[in-house]
Amino acid sequence: MTSKMLGGEKVQETTASDAVENDLHRGLKSHQIQLLAISGVIGTGLFVGTSGVLSSAGPAGLLLGYCFWCVLLVFVAHAMGEMSAYLPVPGSFATHIGRYIDPSAGTAMGWVYAYRIFTAADCTALTGLWSYWFPDINPGVWVACTLSVVFVLNCLAVKYFGEAEFYASIFKVFLIFGFLLFTFIVVVGGNPQHDRIGFRYWKDPGAFNTQYVDGGLGRFLAIWGVFNTAAFAIGGPDFIANCAPEAVNPRRNIPKAVKRVIYRLIFFFILSVLAVGMLVPYNDPNMLTAIASGNGVAKSPFIIAMNRLEIPFLPDLCNALVITSAWSCTNCLLFQASRTVFGLAKNGRAPKIFARTTKSGVPLPALLLSIAVASLAFLTCNTASAVVLNWFINLGSTAIMIAYILMMAANLRFHQGLKAQGIDVSVLPFKSRLTPWSNYVGIFFVSLILLTNGYGIFISGHWSFSGFFTAYFTIVFFVVIYLGWKITKRTSFVKPEDMDFRTGLDEVEAHENSLEFKTPQTRYEKFLDWLF
Repeated sequence: MTSKMLGGEKVQETTASDAVENDLHRGLKSHQIQLLAISGVIGTGLFVGTSGVLSSAGPAGLLLGYCFWCVLLVFVAHAMGEMSAYLPVPGSFATHIGRYIDPSAGTAMGWVYAYRIFTAADCTALTGLWSYWFPDINPGVWVACTLSVVFVLNCLAVKYFGEAEFYASIFKVFLIFGFLLFTFIVVVGGNPQHDRIGFRYWKDPGAFNTQYVDGGLGRFLAIWGVFNTAAFAIGGPDFIANCAPEAVNPRRNIPKAVKRVIYRLIFFFILSVLAVGMLVPYNDPNMLTAIASGNGVAKSPFIIAMNRLEIPFLPDLCNALVITSAWSCTNCLLFQASRTVFGLAKNGRAPKIFARTTKSGVPLPALLLSIAVASLAFLTCNTASAVVLNWFINLGSTAIMIAYILMMAANLRFHQGLKAQGIDVSVLPFKSRLTPWSNYVGIFFVSLILLTNGYGIFISGHWSFSGFFTAYFTIVFFVVIYLGWKITKRTSFVKPEDMDFRTGLDEVEAHENSLEFKTPQTRYEKFLDWLF
């Protein structure tokens, strides 16, 4: 292992011979990566969180907001895919940001992303789900149980962790299809009341709701408010990037994941929010009461629809399925946090102890730190779970928006560096047809959403300190770390001709050359290759 200077900062350069010692292991296969990306984002944000934005924006507003956010998500995925497929190194996009923009930006982004509170958010949501059955048990019991289970699962070697989450992901896919099938049967009249619902609720009470003011402006503000929840509920690009350092044959499997998983996620989410808007009117009194009281799964649109139609047993079954799904999502989010801390330590941007791994390649010190931060979920012991969950959603959503902005900015700089150093883009395993224009459009809109995500608190009569804090604290946190690192380490913006395209490349190429790719022969093999 050698050191080199980048942007005024000394970083560690790992060679192929170093890579196998005291490092992550490449154990994630293509099918695991693709379904892990689905597993990591399908959780309470979809099954429970959509009720809040349905009530504020209406079914059409909810659908439009999610559709627009999904377009931005495709832009981010393509930007991330180009860099992660070419250099699948520890720290993933935080490392790329540090190499192509500024080491201080990479450091700040890594710490903000690692503690974007999504793990604590899903853990908090789980306490509300358990309270559906056990309202008298202290929420801290469920937090402790959740964190214990996900910690043990994350201690497994990555190939076993990946296989466990692979089957959990298949379960989630069937769960989504089950909800969509339930919606179809219900809206065409296959329910105990034989009531053909169709798009009735798009007419009464209406397709759009207003927020803060009436008329067109109120509808626009309601749709704009959807983006914050969408950022929490829909992900994917960041998880694929975090899988890259532990992926088998990443230069083949990461492009496949980008091309296929993102569109499948969009397919699942868009159809799901369409189903939500067909099942429940945005002014349903039971939903509004559940949202106000924070009554866990009772505010899930699917359970509300089951209770409205007086369908027995299904609400309890739905609760059990959503708990399983949310537990899996929490497991994946803890995986991401620990790998981000590990990547920071490998690049000298966190204490060296967090770069240590077990013999099976598990970054145990980074995992322990991540589980400690996730313990913020114990806040729900003294405050309603819905309130704490909203805090975490706002904190996490702003963090992921900052990450998306910097991913696309890093991709612009990535291409500038390739051009300055005479590296032809034909060497990229994945070349997007959307860049660079998708980056410009994406940076503009995500930045605008980020800066205005707390607009509601500035409207007369709606001021809330907690709302202001959760809407803008993450931005301040990022700036403080960025400036602190820049001043103490005296880093500078990386010039295109000085960008590091070599560190870690030897290990990737050595791994790639050690593999034997078998061309699919039978129809079954070709189908599996297409599917995964």
